[in-house]
Amino acid sequence: MKDASRMFTGIGLARILALAAIPILSRLYEIPTFGYLAVYIAIVMICKIMVNGGYEASIVLPEKDIEARALFKLCVKINWFLFGVISLCCLLLFQLFPHERMVQLLGSSIWLLALPFSILLEGKSLALKYWLNRKKAYAGIAKAIVAQTLATIGFQILFGLLNFKWNGLILGFILGELVFPLMMLNYSKFEKRIIPKELVTSVARTYRKFFQYGVLGGWANALASNIPYLLFQQNFGSAMNGHFSMANQKILAAPTSLVASAVSPVYYRTAKEAALRRDGSLAKLTWQMNKALAALILPLTILFFFWGPQIFRVVLGTEWELAGSYASWLAPFMFIRFIVHPLSFLIDVRMKLKQQLLFNIIYLFAILFIFLYCVNIAPALDVIKCFSLISTVLYLGYFFYLMGLTVDRP
Repeated sequence: MKDASRMFTGIGLARILALAAIPILSRLYEIPTFGYLAVYIAIVMICKIMVNGGYEASIVLPEKDIEARALFKLCVKINWFLFGVISLCCLLLFQLFPHERMVQLLGSSIWLLALPFSILLEGKSLALKYWLNRKKAYAGIAKAIVAQTLATIGFQILFGLLNFKWNGLILGFILGELVFPLMMLNYSKFEKRIIPKELVTSVARTYRKFFQYGVLGGWANALASNIPYLLFQQNFGSAMNGHFSMANQKILAAPTSLVASAVSPVYYRTAKEAALRRDGSLAKLTWQMNKALAALILPLTILFFFWGPQIFRVVLGTEWELAGSYASWLAPFMFIRFIVHPLSFLIDVRMKLKQQLLFNIIYLFAILFIFLYCVNIAPALDVIKCFSLISTVLYLGYFFYLMGLTVDRP
């Protein structure tokens, strides 16, 4: 896991900087502004699953680099095509969708027109990140994430100090998105070579399961992870959603984000190599990683579970105490999500995309039940409790299934 430690150094710095900026941002911007940002990010995260057709995850798999380049080229083509489709849809929504509803969700209808560009940038970033992971250019990924974080929080703080007319949190997020792929492109070092169309077509057929099941499964997971912010805001307003997003999206998601950026790509590559050896090393590698991750996240889980409101009140300000109450109930979900995230790459290693799709659909229906039904009969805090309990139980079951995939079978 030496490669993971290298990633942790740079990416850990980025996450620390992002967390350090939150007490500043929480005092520069009003609580509803964070709710609007949560909705914007949620829409981007839902849409970015499809922007490369799901093929980006297969870039690390081919033995030959030219096949991986063909997959990268395929991702780029799909990315640009869907950018055009999404742009057209957003223009139509801008003209036809009630202005009041857009303001309720995003604070201003202008951000609807920015969404296609955010989704385009996310697609480029995904493909480049998997390419750099294939080339073991972990330092490049880490530096790109640090640069993105510095750009995002730098612009957000600047716009907040200047009392910028538009939502400075969203604009800073978009500018950070732009920095990330530009930095990774600098480290990609693509060789000049012609990729035959026939090869692009061939790899598209070979790895079509990533399109058939990966997109659907990823979309179901993205909906389950992000639609709560849309529905919570619709039912309880932008201020309550600001508290929810601060607890779950900004604070408690930070450890999982660190694992996603640092550990997951390295585990994906090493797990693939261990699976090919079929000597039991995959199970051993996975248990070692699980023990290390559990030791890292357990102290934070205990801290937030017992003293969430007090921590948020002192660090972010007295007006954020409700977010701390949300964090207390969401802490167990943070623990299991932190451990499960890197394990989910076993689905790609073992090509169990149908099973992943099934889990994601079950989880999505559970989330829809909570945020479509429970929101109408229970107060916000009880909805958060239900969300945390159901999510923790389902992810725990998913954990045991994934651990079963580490066993080498005939």
